[in-house]
Amino acid sequence: MGLLQDIRDVAADPSVPLDHVLMKCLVLADQLGNELLMSWALLELNGFPAPQELPDYRILHSHSEADVTNGVRYERLVVPTDAFPEQLRDAASVARIAQGVGSLQSLNRRETLRLSWPDSLKRYFEENLLASEYEPNSYRVRDAWVVVSLGMIDGVLSAIRGRVLQFVFQVRKDHPEYDESPTSSNAPTNSQVNHYTNLILMGTGSTASFGTGSLFVSNIEQQIVAGDLASLKAFLGSQGVGEHDLDALEKVVADTAPEDLGDEQSAIRRWIDRAGDTVSAGGKDLVKTAARELILLSVRYYFGQSTA
Repeated sequence: MGLLQDIRDVAADPSVPLDHVLMKCLVLADQLGNELLMSWALLELNGFPAPQELPDYRILHSHSEADVTNGVRYERLVVPTDAFPEQLRDAASVARIAQGVGSLQSLNRRETLRLSWPDSLKRYFEENLLASEYEPNSYRVRDAWVVVSLGMIDGVLSAIRGRVLQFVFQVRKDHPEYDESPTSSNAPTNSQVNHYTNLILMGTGSTASFGTGSLFVSNIEQQIVAGDLASLKAFLGSQGVGEHDLDALEKVVADTAPEDLGDEQSAIRRWIDRAGDTVSAGGKDLVKTAARELILLSVRYYFGQSTA
């Protein structure tokens, strides 16, 4: 079995930890002698040093909470971020997930991840917004943070895994002889690998084929509007999800909470499994797993868990 097929198999298997998948990507980067692919895999493994340079699938919309006190009474508030001036709003409503995959996988056991506000934002909240709700100068901010739910963390990990799959599918499609004979004549050039890395791993679109059918993932962020069911159905319909499944999706979504996406026994996850099996009918188990993974990613975008 070649390295590309090996990466495909472990990436499509949700029981394989994602850091193990990324280590195999490092081996591929070394085999190809490609620095950009190596850099991407290392950043995903170890974390990003500069949150402002994160890829879009690690930048998520959320909400903030704050613990406040007057020395006697303690309260936890959900912060109305639209009350902030525009230049401060992102800091109070956008979660920038810079942690490495290993850290995210361990955090996945907890209910939420808290990303603390900068001190300047806490001061503004205390001096301006908090004072308008309580007697001025009576309450202080003990701590404030952007909330990152379990489902959002799961969405980041799912996005990375899905992009690795798309990357491998594209390389295997364009260079079918490389896995059998990984020679320089059969390998993609550095320019081609850079293109795949920029477009698929760091960007927003790719073509990926599954058995006798195909899913075309093209700039999901632009095609699926968070909370707009019509855009989700239109996108999934263009990927081969049938009318019967799309009709069933309406009722399932109406009864779904975002955290249900992390529960493999929930109605929405059962629907995704059925739809993935239908789209990849005739394909092998790994093909079906990959199809389900990409449909899950699309549904996460609808629920706002992977949109920038």
